[in-house]
Order: sequence, then structure tokens, then C-alpha cells
Amino acid sequence: MDRVSGRIGQDFFAGGHSKGGNLAVYAAMNCREDTRERIRKIFNNDGPGFRPEIREAGNFQAIQGRVAKFIPRSSLVGMILEDNSEYEIVESWGMGLFQHNTYSWKIEEGSLVRAKNMAEAKVRRDAALNEWILSLSEEEIHVFIDTLYEVVSASEASNVFEFGADWKKCLQNIIQAAKGLDDTTRKAIHKITHSLFEILLESVKAGNPILFGQFKQKKYHGL
Repeated sequence: MDRVSGRIGQDFFAGGHSKGGNLAVYAAMNCREDTRERIRKIFNNDGPGFRPEIREAGNFQAIQGRVAKFIPRSSLVGMILEDNSEYEIVESWGMGLFQHNTYSWKIEEGSLVRAKNMAEAKVRRDAALNEWILSLSEEEIHVFIDTLYEVVSASEASNVFEFGADWKKCLQNIIQAAKGLDDTTRKAIHKITHSLFEILLESVKAGNPILFGQFKQKKYHGL
């Protein structure tokens, strides 16, 4: 950002989609102060947030008021490590994870169509996901991400990533696809997915005791 801004003779906007949105915010946090002062707005379109230590190490507070974050109603990627910063929810023609595609976002009269809110169950799911991610070591996160990449490469992404509405199905698909991996990686995936299952179980219990009983009875043994 420092290099590119040197070629711009005026204030500028930064932004991106998904990982690009995350990188735009990261660059704005960590660029030179004179560069940061020239940034008018940073757009994070359904991009993930950051672990607390990353925000603290950067200058997030210096740019927080200039970050504009947009997420679709069924956002998954954009809610990863979401730090409770302000964001706007938009409507989409897509279903589930396919709402991540910005070309599916609804536009009327040149503006994104805002949605009212997210379902309470989704809010609990997002909180459970972030609790799980923050509980992992850096090595476990790397193992999980690397394995997910292998799983997606070997499978149809739509089958693996349709866990926006059905975590159980997704985790079972991951475990099934991971059977061809080496023992060490497979055991790591089993451990990680099991920890997520336990957190989800507690989340469901806190939000709906009756649903918790039904959910617990259906506990699968693939982990």
C-alpha cells in the first residue's frame, strides 16, 4: 500500500472481497502513518476479521471508523473472527455459502439492498465458530486449512462447503474425504472437528434446551 500510494497524488479508497477485504484492512492497519492518513475509506466485502493479537499489534483503532464492512445475510466467511465491529447486512439472490459471491448481492437503484438482521440461530453458530477458531493453536489452524484445501481439491466444493446451514453434514464430509490422508493429519482433523462439535453442542444447549436434547441424541461417531 505504501508503494502504490506513492503513485497517487490524492486521497484514496482501499478495499476488496473475501481475503482481499481482509488484506485491505490489514494493509491499512500496518502502512505508514502518512499513507494511512490519506485513506478515505476501507471496504471489506464479506472478508474475515483478525485474531485479537493481530488487531492489537496493528493500528486498527486508527482506521476502525473508516472501515465499511458488508456481509450477506447467510455470511460465513465474513463472520469468521468478526470482532463485533459495525457491519451492514445485504440481501442476496444466492443460497447459503453461495451468497459469498458478490455478483449475487441484490442491487436496487444503484445501491445494495440492506437486510434487516440475521437469524438468532446463525448468530449463535457464528459465535461458536469463532470460539472454536480462537481455541486452536496456530499449528492446528494450519493443519485444518491445509487439509480443507486438499479436501476441496479432491471433492466438489459445493458438497464440502455447504455447511452454512448444516455443520454436521460438512464435518462428516471432511472426515470422509480425509480418510486418504496420512495418520497424523487425519488424527489432527478428528481432534479439531471433535472440539468444534463440543462447542456447537454447548451453543445449542444454551440457546435451545429442547433442541439440545435432539441434537445430542443424533451425535455421530465419525469423530
